[in-house]
Amino acid sequence: MANVTASDVREVISSSMPDSYINAIINLVYLRIGGCLSANYNEETANLIVLNLVAYYVDIANGKNQIASETSPNGGSTSYQATTAKGLASNPFGQLVLAFDLSQCYLNMVVRTGGLCVIGPAVGR
Repeated sequence: MANVTASDVREVISSSMPDSYINAIINLVYLRIGGCLSANYNEETANLIVLNLVAYYVDIANGKNQIASETSPNGGSTSYQATTAKGLASNPFGQLVLAFDLSQCYLNMVVRTGGLCVIGPAVGR
């Protein structure tokens, strides 16, 4: 199976995180579910699942939708939708993983290992 690259991920989601961080997420996804994907899907479908799963984690790491409201002393304000705990269904990339992964490689991995975690402050904030 040909690997998804950081460049591929950047084509679907913008992020200020370094390629090394995106590549680490890609490698972890392949490590955790690559065997299941290879056993159950053709290369194109497997890569589509990996691409969207990595984009899902990049979106989480970007820290989007975490500030509900913010007002500066000069009167300017910023509002963001609060993040909810919906798992993969919380953003469009995760929704696509759920739709494409009919063999439930990701869900089986979560049950087996507790899933993948994106830990730490958002990059570029």
